Amino acid sequence: MSMKNIFKDPEFKEKATLFAVSGMIVVLFYVILTNLGPIFVGLKRLIDILSPFILGVALAYIMALIANPIEKMFPDTMTKKNKRIYSSLIAMFVFLLLVTVFVVVLIPPITASVTQLIELINRIANDASGTFENITENLNLTPGIENTLYEMFRNSINTIVTFTREQIPRIIASTITGVRSLVNFVIGIVVAIYVLLDREILIDQVSRLAKALLPTKYFDILSKVVNLTDVKLGSFISGKVISSAIIGVICFILMSIMKMNYAVLIAFVIGITNIIPIFGPWVGAIPSIFILLISDPIQSVYMLAIILIVQFLDSNVIGPRILGESVGLSSLWIMFATILGGSFFGFTGLILGVPFFAVFYFLLKEFVDNRLRKKEPGKTNA
Repeated sequence: MSMKNIFKDPEFKEKATLFAVSGMIVVLFYVILTNLGPIFVGLKRLIDILSPFILGVALAYIMALIANPIEKMFPDTMTKKNKRIYSSLIAMFVFLLLVTVFVVVLIPPITASVTQLIELINRIANDASGTFENITENLNLTPGIENTLYEMFRNSINTIVTFTREQIPRIIASTITGVRSLVNFVIGIVVAIYVLLDREILIDQVSRLAKALLPTKYFDILSKVVNLTDVKLGSFISGKVISSAIIGVICFILMSIMKMNYAVLIAFVIGITNIIPIFGPWVGAIPSIFILLISDPIQSVYMLAIILIVQFLDSNVIGPRILGESVGLSSLWIMFATILGGSFFGFTGLILGVPFFAVFYFLLKEFVDNRLRKKEPGKTNA
């Protein structure tokens, strides 16, 4: 075959095209690998710029969890547009009311409790240092042994004091700074309002774009994944937030009845950490018990009893009634998803790892069932 005929051969053209595309993919992959640093910097910069809009979409999604059930409560005589407007306004009001309560009612006592706790730890450290000096003097130890013990003790105390003076205020300052990022938050609220009011139009526009760009088969798969993610994520977030808020309130009421120290701070910690599946209750319990242990050891025992009571209620009464089988995962897979999500995405991954893994688990189970059904007609895998 002549050189001219070779170039006209369809098989040769197909192989040449495949080779060229493969080469371009290899070159592109090499360029990406050798420029990961600048790429990540650029992505981070882009995310920083878009953060108010990302925040707005996230807030709109949370508000929609409030607005959707409210919209269904309006009578059928109202137009759909009016239902959407009124339900969205009510959802915005509820959300902003909760934010206001957090900023005005919770932050001041939490900050005051943290300040008192730091002062208490510093005072205990100073008292312990003086007590240690008195003990070593009464034991008549040799100067070498006394100095060695004193250095070991002082280093331990300095470690605790350094942690409380630097790390805890830093965490609190970061939290308050995040809450007080008014510019991004205000922009996010404005974006959330528009997204919430026009969410069906925006969803339709994105859907039409995806349908135009993707083959029908892949568009159907994408639609299924998005709808499943919405169901799993929405039910999990709303259920977890409600149940954790109830746990925090119960904890605060019990601590207030027993006149225990740092009731607001500890109830807040217990409520927030309870959002984390499996490990959350104990993540909140350990620092809470430690805080009371250094202020009043007897109260730490009471705190342990309160935590056991509220976790029993959460596991057997509150959780099953509110969450039910919203994620459809066993305890083992919930634990796995929590660890995996936390390892890759930190605190956000600890919370959102479960619903996203539930989507993956459901799709994988469906895939396996379909494959087995084809191999063994008439049989299904539970």
